[in-house]
Order: sequence, then structure tokens, then C-alpha cells
Amino acid sequence: MVGEKKLAGLLADVVSTPHGLAVVVGIGINLTASASNDPRATNVFAEAGVTVTPRALLDIVLEEVERRRGALEEPEGLAGLLEEYEHSLATLGQIVEVQTHDGAVVGEALSVDRAGRLVVIVDGEKRAFYVGDVVHLRAEAQ
Repeated sequence: MVGEKKLAGLLADVVSTPHGLAVVVGIGINLTASASNDPRATNVFAEAGVTVTPRALLDIVLEEVERRRGALEEPEGLAGLLEEYEHSLATLGQIVEVQTHDGAVVGEALSVDRAGRLVVIVDGEKRAFYVGDVVHLRAEAQ
């Protein structure tokens, strides 16, 4: 997020493979203006005034993933990655709607637990979500 505008996002989807279930994770980063002209979105060019090619961005992302890969093998490293992830999330502290296959709930995004689930306060109760579409709600939409 840049201010109130979305620059990038994560998408995770569960897929069936010959070896069982797997999660495919994608990163979407807006490099240039899109055809949708969504006022809630922004892009690297608009914010920084530079053009970044998809290949250059991929190289940067892979370098950052490699730099952190070793942390996955140690409990302290995992805790550090979780802290870094939580610190970078614009979702925490926001009123969100979590849309799951069971329906949608609205609450305040509180944290991410050690299993990577988004913890949301719904009707005074903490609920953790492994999967779901998370939509930030504006004050007037509640």
C-alpha cells in the first residue's frame, strides 16, 4: 500500500497435485498504469517515476527470497520473518471482510499467528483464517 492505494498484493491458492495438496503463491506488483483506472490502485511508475521491467523486478524478488531462505530453517529465523511480514502488512488494524467458502465475516485484522493465519476479531472473538479473500473496508462501507 502507498497511502490508501494498493501497489502490490499476495495471492495464494490451494491446488491438487499427484502428490497431494499444494499451495501456489503469487505476487502481483503494479509496475505501470492499468487499463482499469481503479482509483484505489497505484503503480511503481506513478509513485517513483521510474520504469521497472518485469524481468528486473523478478530478479529483485528472487534475490530477496534467497536472502531470507536460510531463516526458514531456524526457529529464530522464522520468528524474524513473521515479525517482518506482520510489520509490512497494511491489513493489520484495518476493518476487513474475509470471504471464505463458508461465507463472509467482518472484523478487525489483529495479527498473523505462528501458522501464518490471519487473526481477525469477529464479534469479540478471535478467529484465524488459513484461506479467504481479504477485502479492506472503508469506514463508510461498514
